[in-house]
Amino acid sequence: MYIHKKFPHWPVINIDKLSNSGNSETSIDLEGKSNYRFIYGDINDSQLIATIIDRESIEIVINFANEYYSERLVNHLELFLQSNVLGGVSLLNVLKNRPNIRFIQISSNEVYGNNQKKQINEETVLKPESPYAASKASMDHFVQAYNKKYDLDFRIIRSSNSYGPHQQTDQWIPLLIKNALKQKPVTLSESFKEVENWLFIDDLCRGIECVLLNGKAGAIYNICGESKNSSKKIIKKICRILDYKETDIYYVPTSKVGVGTQDMDIKKITDLGWYQQVTLDEGISQTIDWYKRR
Repeated sequence: MYIHKKFPHWPVINIDKLSNSGNSETSIDLEGKSNYRFIYGDINDSQLIATIIDRESIEIVINFANEYYSERLVNHLELFLQSNVLGGVSLLNVLKNRPNIRFIQISSNEVYGNNQKKQINEETVLKPESPYAASKASMDHFVQAYNKKYDLDFRIIRSSNSYGPHQQTDQWIPLLIKNALKQKPVTLSESFKEVENWLFIDDLCRGIECVLLNGKAGAIYNICGESKNSSKKIIKKICRILDYKETDIYYVPTSKVGVGTQDMDIKKITDLGWYQQVTLDEGISQTIDWYKRR
């Protein structure tokens, strides 16, 4: 939606296999738009990707492909490897023969691990603490290696958790909103409770835009909110706005290792002109309004 509004003359092709992390309903607002096209496909299918890139004269590739953690994947952790690593490497193998394409890998702050004692910058040693984080860290290394070996225009963005409209409804914020709108009790995973920094999706998109247009080839950019928008603050705001009782929220243990306390250095991306524009009040209100309309 952000690209469509900001750059209406840019044709956008969305390739997705609609797995655990994909849902066609999240892009329903784009249906019928002249500059948007959805193609059902898998980035592991290198022939399909190469055909689309060449046929459509693609100039920019942004890899959002990401098998995120959910409890149903506990016994199928190989899916992280298949989507987050092997799929990404398959994409890199297509792009290495097309050096004029600018590529951005969307990574995660979880690659740094939890409770780092010092401020985290882009040179901080990676210490992933979950299979998901390990898969994202592995892909970051592959991107850097391909960039160095083949002298390509690849960039990496390591983002804190994001929230906003269009998010998968099995994620805790939309799940809480949906149940609060109906005044129904909700059960949430404990894994997110200590997360201290959430970034509204439009601010993340603005960061991607800055890196795309002004970033350096081969560079890594951290991005997170300049104000600490914790999970606890978000819960309280949703409950206040929707007149929902926190006592109706039940928490269950999870096997996921969440990222809690982190102090991320974002100077590199702010030097590109990025800054957080959406306050937590504004972001939560926009998110609730979107799910109300659903």
